[in-house]
Order: sequence, then C-alpha cells, then structure tokens
Amino acid sequence: MTARLDIIAPHLLTHLLQAESAPPIARLLARADVTPSVFTDVDTVLMQWFGIEDWAGVAALTAALDFDGGADTVQWLRADPVHLRADATRVVLFDADAVGLAEDESDALLAHLNAGLADDELRFERGRAPTRWYVRVAAPQSLALPSPRALRGCTVENNLDALRRSGAWRRLMTEAQMLLYEAPSNLARAASGRAPINSVWFWGGGMPSSPRARPGDSALGDDALLAACAQHAGISYRREPAALELHLQTHAGDVLLLDHLDAESVDLMRFERDILLPGLRALRRGRLKQMVIHGHGLELAFTPTACWRLWRRGQQLLVTARARLDADAEI
Repeated sequence: MTARLDIIAPHLLTHLLQAESAPPIARLLARADVTPSVFTDVDTVLMQWFGIEDWAGVAALTAALDFDGGADTVQWLRADPVHLRADATRVVLFDADAVGLAEDESDALLAHLNAGLADDELRFERGRAPTRWYVRVAAPQSLALPSPRALRGCTVENNLDALRRSGAWRRLMTEAQMLLYEAPSNLARAASGRAPINSVWFWGGGMPSSPRARPGDSALGDDALLAACAQHAGISYRREPAALELHLQTHAGDVLLLDHLDAESVDLMRFERDILLPGLRALRRGRLKQMVIHGHGLELAFTPTACWRLWRRGQQLLVTARARLDADAEI
C-alpha cells in the first residue's frame, strides 16, 4: 500500500494551546515528525494538492457545482460579498463567512445591486450558498485574484492595485460599494452592530487550468472549493470527514481531508475520534504509508513507525507549537 493521507486542519494547534492542560490528543500528535509549516491559507494549500497553479478559472469550477454544469456554456467571474474595514493606513478584508450572511440578506442585497446596475447590463447571481456570488461575462476575464477566504483578515492594497489596472472591474466595484452603503439590509446590520457587506470581490476569472494527472484517489470535507476541485480532477468526493475510517477501508490511493474551517468550532475529541485515530489505525495496518497534518505553524508527519513512539509526551509538542506560533506572530 502506497497511499498517503493529507489532512488540512489550520486551527488544530491553536486549540491545543487554548486547552488548560495538555489534552490526551496531544500525546498522539507528539508521535509525529514535526517540521515548521509554510501554511498560508486553506484555499492555497487545497489547490496545491490538486496541482492547480493559480486562481484562474476557479469561478468556472464552483459554478459547475452551483448551476448544475451550466459553467460549460457560460463564462463566469466570482463577485463575492465582503466586508472591507479601512483605517488611515490600510484596508483589511473579511469574507462573508467571517461576518455572517443569511440567505434572505444575500438575496435582498443582490436584488438591490441588480436594480442599481441595470444600466451596466451586469447581473449578479448567487450559488447554492448565500456567500457565493457570480457575474456572467461575455469572454474569459483574467482576474486571477485570491479568494476572499484566503485574504481573511489581510490587507488588500496589492490586490486592489490589480483591480485598478483592470479598469472596468474596479469601476464596477466602486459602484457596487456605493449601492451597498445605502442598501436596507446593510442599514439593518449596522443598526444591530453587525459588520455590513460593503463591497464585492471580483476573482477567479479566466479558464480553469488542468490539474496534475490524477492528484489522488479521493477527497473528503464539507467545502465547495474542495468539491469543485475534486469534480474537475475526476476523483471521488465525500462531504463527511467522519466517514474517513470506512473510506480508508474501501479506497486505495492518496486522500485529501479538509477539516476545521471555523476557528471557533474545533472539537478536539471529535478530531481524535473521527480523523486522527482512524488514520493511525490505517498506518498500523499498512493501508497508509504516511499521514500528514497541515496546520498554521507546524506540519505533523506520521509513518507506521511513528505510531509506536509511546514514550513521547504531549507537553513538548505544545512547547514547540507555542514557540512557532509566537514566531509567526512577530513577522
């Protein structure tokens, strides 16, 4: 068996450190070979696994899911709702998942935008999730900007420069911002102390690049971009990460699992039960040759030999994780 399991779990170490004392899962994780991680963001790591080189064409990939294959005949550009927070020196982006956006709010904002931009012959549409917005375009647009999720909490000046060079899209972004400022849904959000959806983020335009030849056998995780990339690569996809143990028993080949997208809801006991222990059992039984957990700060790599490092203690892992995360925070 030559299979490898890659687990994207960006917030795992942060929640380990937030525990009052070293939780039992830390002793299991301490058996891994630990190296500094070059983890940037979930979306970039995900697309690297699939061998997709940049952000071009992502809109077409997700539209194929949202519109039941309609992306084959229509060009698409993502135009996702975001909150831009400006101060005297910078503009910071927060995606709609970070600030929350209900379906009725999303639909009301889209209706407001479409009414205000009718003269531009531009129509916004939403996918199956209230946070995924699109515009139809006559020809492929080379706006290969990062996703809003990849930019969450980051300054966006460099990317705004790219939008400014695009001309029409920068103008449309400005017009959308003016319309959203006065939208009734946003006024209600502001009145209740919630961050308004005050801009759209154009990204993912162009034609999709071809993934590398069969990046793996399968992917698991409740995530639209993961599902879209799996469909594009022609590999098996399952939405439920908890199905990992059965999946490893019935599938051969490399597997990608995406977990813990929400930093506020990491459940260490669930992660141990549904993901870590099934992976360790598969290593001991020879169904995996390696399991790698990718997270902010550190990368944890397990081999069949590592499973038997019973003498290792979790406290040392926590010390290493703390030092790494503190070093990243100083950059």
